[in-house]
Amino acid sequence: MIKLFRNIRQAMIKESKVSKYLQYAIGEIVLVVIGILIALQINTWNQNRINNSLEKGYYERFLNDVYFDEEIVTQQMEVTKIRILGANNMLGILQKKSVDLDTLSKEIRKCIATANFNFKPTQITYEDIKSSGNLYLLRDLGLKNKIDQHYSDLSGIMTTINTNSAKLADRVLLKEDLIGTGFANIVLSQNGINPAIVDKEKLKSLIHLSEKNRMLLMNDAILYLGISSRNLQHFEKIIKELNMMKSLLEAKCKSKKQ
Repeated sequence: MIKLFRNIRQAMIKESKVSKYLQYAIGEIVLVVIGILIALQINTWNQNRINNSLEKGYYERFLNDVYFDEEIVTQQMEVTKIRILGANNMLGILQKKSVDLDTLSKEIRKCIATANFNFKPTQITYEDIKSSGNLYLLRDLGLKNKIDQHYSDLSGIMTTINTNSAKLADRVLLKEDLIGTGFANIVLSQNGINPAIVDKEKLKSLIHLSEKNRMLLMNDAILYLGISSRNLQHFEKIIKELNMMKSLLEAKCKSKKQ
């Protein structure tokens, strides 16, 4: 094509058809400009197509992260409810005149189950899109701001839950009189005791519950109950937040498919 234009231009120059040549030259320039504009438009269209695909992919990944967090939080809510039940049962047992230490141990175990659990919201997609500099791909500024706020809110709630859980774990670890408070009964129920070395029944006969230790355990139960009840409220707040984000992201992903 270029060779053809060159031949035509040279033929016109040889025939001294200057005006026709000028018209041809202008036409050639116009064609080149149009070609460049078309190429730019195709490139822009192709880049927009790529960006749309990346944006859609990020929204879908955000939604998957929300689904995962919802599953984890739901599981932790169930564990927290078990802790609350254990604390209530623990208080009920300690209020009785005669305390069955085996039953008490089971309820204490419920209260402190996975006490050192730290809730960490899934931020893989959020960190990826920030570190890669691809935040500009999220063109829905309203949803983009909500995503930023979502992770900021979760971070704050997470800190509170983890701080509360640490207090619960510390309460258990700081126990000095494991025999007198009945905590030794929990140890005896585990598989760590070697019966060839340790006389479990003899050790168990040493476990007692004085009035002082009864009050200590009641204080423990109240602490377990308070912390677990408060954490349950925080988890419920997170679920509401996740449901809100889930609705927004599901709607966005659905619109991107249309």
